[in-house]
Amino acid sequence: MSDAKSKKNESDLEEEDAAYDAYATEKDKGKIMAIAALRFRYSLTRTPKIKEQLMEAIRKNNMAPFYESACKEFDWPVDAALLSSMSAVNVKKVAELESKTKDAEENQGESEILDAALETAEHYYRIGDETAAAKAYEIAVKKAISTGQKIDVTLQLVLCGFLFRNEKLIKANLEKATSLCEQGGDWDRRNRLRVYEGTFALMSRDFKLASLRLLETVATFTCYELHTHADFVFYAVISSMLSLDRPTLQEKVVKAPDVLAVIALTPNLKEFVSSLSECNYRTFFEAMVELYPMMQANQFLYKYCDYAIREFRVLAYNQYLASYKSVKMATMASSFGVSVEFLDKELSKFISVKRVAAKIDKVDGIIEANRPDSKNAQYQDIIKHGDLLLNRIQKLARVVSV
Repeated sequence: MSDAKSKKNESDLEEEDAAYDAYATEKDKGKIMAIAALRFRYSLTRTPKIKEQLMEAIRKNNMAPFYESACKEFDWPVDAALLSSMSAVNVKKVAELESKTKDAEENQGESEILDAALETAEHYYRIGDETAAAKAYEIAVKKAISTGQKIDVTLQLVLCGFLFRNEKLIKANLEKATSLCEQGGDWDRRNRLRVYEGTFALMSRDFKLASLRLLETVATFTCYELHTHADFVFYAVISSMLSLDRPTLQEKVVKAPDVLAVIALTPNLKEFVSSLSECNYRTFFEAMVELYPMMQANQFLYKYCDYAIREFRVLAYNQYLASYKSVKMATMASSFGVSVEFLDKELSKFISVKRVAAKIDKVDGIIEANRPDSKNAQYQDIIKHGDLLLNRIQKLARVVSV
């Protein structure tokens, strides 16, 4: 596993460049999120190649505010001529939008007023101005007429939160969007909301909710403004493997046609899932090591990447030991493609914190499965809940007697 925790460098992430390049040049709203992903990757690697890609995207989209914030974050010297050129284009565009808004308010109807407000907000979103974009979308929400329009604008505010990694903005507007959808959101809007909820749950390490929401929408995914289809399936698979039991994982991921149609677009992901299902633990560990740099470089997974890798190992160890009463340590180490010393250290750590139910016999070099007694566990659970019930009855009796 030492290879998995090697330093982030250009060679580790080079295979992903083509995917991000293609995504960044797609003619859809997703290109702005792809630019943000490039910025995040540069914050990890500081490699010239990614900086060049990022600057090309900034120049192409005249992202003056985004450029200023990047210069501040990365201590880049500001190119005054470039900044002035991009700012001039943006000033001209804002003036046009203000003129259009004024004309709509004076001469046109509510629908045209909302369109003008949304166009202004989307301009600030495209150039990476967090404060102006959030403010403009808040104005657009107030001008929205129907519940559906309010949901659309609120979800755009959630998207702003994802773009600028503003978790408070995401959380507040997800709650608003949920409340609005309960009042009358259609299928498409509810579908988008589920994807956004799943993505935020992923960021918050709530893998169970992330899996639930993402798998709900895997057959009807249309949120290309936030994820590519391949990335979406990648998130669904990772969260599902961390939260679902083996039979459910088999049904909803391993054999799911909508997942199988896309899973091969992410290198090593198919092998990662199928090898665990087929009990091929060596391949599982190899695929996990290959996926690790990709998870490190992902803006939605990086915080909990080490946690996820640790949980994958615990999952594999427990699944392997479930088939044996006892097994030689050398045999198990060979199955996982690791050394006996590494396995001894790993299992000792997990056994000590009761994550793996086993005992190690160092003298004979044997690992003994130590499955908990279900009947005894049920007995202890009944005693625990019985004590709680008696305490509550005693408290109630004292209140009644008074």
